[in-house]
Amino acid sequence: MVFANLVDFSGGPAIQVVSFLPKKDPQPAAEAIHTQFASLKQWTPVALCGTIAARAIMPDKGKRLGNLDIELMLQRIHVLNSISDDLMFTRDSTFGPEDRHLQIRSDSRLRRALWSRAQIASLCRSELEKHGFLEVETPILFKSTPEGAREFLVPTRQKGLMYALPQSPQQYKQILMASGVRRYFQFAKCFRDEDLRADRQPEFTQLDLEMSFAGANDVMTVMEALVKRIWEERRTVLSEGLTFPLRRLSYHTAMCTYGSDKPDLRFDHSRIRDVTIILPHLQNGDPNLIVEAFALKAKLSPLKSPHYPLDAARDLFSEVFSRAELQAKEGDQPVIAFIGNSDIARNAELLRRAEFNTREQVSRFLSARNDEIVVIQARPRIANGGNTHLGLIRDALLKEGYARQIVSRAAVDEIVWITDFPLFKLDSESEQGQGGESGLSSTHHPFTAPRLEDIPLLETNPLQVKAEHFDLVVNGVEVGGGSARIHDAELQKYILEDIIKVPKQRLQQFDHLLKVLASGCPPHAGMALGYDRLIALLNGTDSVRDVIAFPKNGKGADPLIGSPGPVGDKDLQGYFLKQV
Repeated sequence: MVFANLVDFSGGPAIQVVSFLPKKDPQPAAEAIHTQFASLKQWTPVALCGTIAARAIMPDKGKRLGNLDIELMLQRIHVLNSISDDLMFTRDSTFGPEDRHLQIRSDSRLRRALWSRAQIASLCRSELEKHGFLEVETPILFKSTPEGAREFLVPTRQKGLMYALPQSPQQYKQILMASGVRRYFQFAKCFRDEDLRADRQPEFTQLDLEMSFAGANDVMTVMEALVKRIWEERRTVLSEGLTFPLRRLSYHTAMCTYGSDKPDLRFDHSRIRDVTIILPHLQNGDPNLIVEAFALKAKLSPLKSPHYPLDAARDLFSEVFSRAELQAKEGDQPVIAFIGNSDIARNAELLRRAEFNTREQVSRFLSARNDEIVVIQARPRIANGGNTHLGLIRDALLKEGYARQIVSRAAVDEIVWITDFPLFKLDSESEQGQGGESGLSSTHHPFTAPRLEDIPLLETNPLQVKAEHFDLVVNGVEVGGGSARIHDAELQKYILEDIIKVPKQRLQQFDHLLKVLASGCPPHAGMALGYDRLIALLNGTDSVRDVIAFPKNGKGADPLIGSPGPVGDKDLQGYFLKQV
């Protein structure tokens, strides 16, 4: 008797195939089938014929042996294809990204993620259609416009002309709003030539939507209905603590309290506090600096005592503060850190300039106890970017502390809106922005509307202008962002030309949008969910590569296909290109 499991990738019932050959006078045909069946390699594709029956229950155990539901007594077999001799499959076989097809075939988690991805897409379509949205596909071959990220360019056989792959369907969906499409959505492919990491791909999918005659609150209301349905159907247990409408935090509050514009509110403790009044000397006489601090709050012991051993605190302190990415950069104020009254400290001598025991004063102000880690740093009063340096340290200590079971974390998902972002930010070497000459670029994209009450500040103090922009943050991960858009052509031109100071040649690349806005485009707002990132979160993985069928690696390459690949000089000439 020979047993084998029949694998059904569609999720059908688990079937055990049985070939039985009697010892006495077996039929030659049956013997041939039995021998052929016994010789098959794992994962061989076959067509089978036999008798189906429910698997028998073991009389002494009251249950079936294994987890298979159905038994097929084999009568005929047809092998549909063979497997290469150099391929070996065992229970412990693992495959690299160059064998992605075998990764998917052998890893049930990857297959479940693909099923999850498709099912949630169907759910999203159902919910959005219920709210009157129309699914519209927009072109992949776009043109180069300075929206913020580096683009992928596609050469043409017309000299000097190139397409650009869209960073998002942003401009097309705004054009749809001027076209009379009241509510639009699509699962859009987007492309950005950026540095890669675990949660970023050069090509990615976003659930994109836009609403005309609508503002930011209208979009957030629709998105909350969608999030509620996804969490109720796909994240049942972790949705129990969610309340709607979702909590909202301003960018300023998030940066001052958590040091991040995407705070993980499962760690809604160890908050950052302003301690300038206690440590004014750390301002170094600069009123534009504030001094902030936090205490890493200990996990409660079984006796409800907020205490962790000094050795555990010492190890955590040493590990986190030795990380290269957390070292203060040029222009940063020094980081001061200490553990209670111990000798474990960093730059503690800077506290001695005060006339009293500042360790004790700060610890008391932060309600720090026992051996809790305290971290202090001054920073510019106006926050810029996605994190303060102190916020990065806080995040690292919380995550590493949780992994070491030193600090606690809420057991349910925490979802929050971050609102009232600055409309503009200072340019940096790492982010090219819109390539303007003013030193400013749009925090989100240059089509984001300013808050109505802040429009007068555009001329006098643009960095103080707040945007009608909002991000959706789940467990410290930004899964989407949106805004009310500029629908007035003159205001749009003013921001591009006079605030950002986009060069005239680049400004002409927006002529089509300005033309559309001037045609009587209604007020509109929209949002995009990072669909890959959302599916990764719902499937409990940190990497979007685990939820994409054929992802690119850290170098932007597909090892299975071998892309990107070389192109010969003759082919390049047809596009007026040559290698240099």
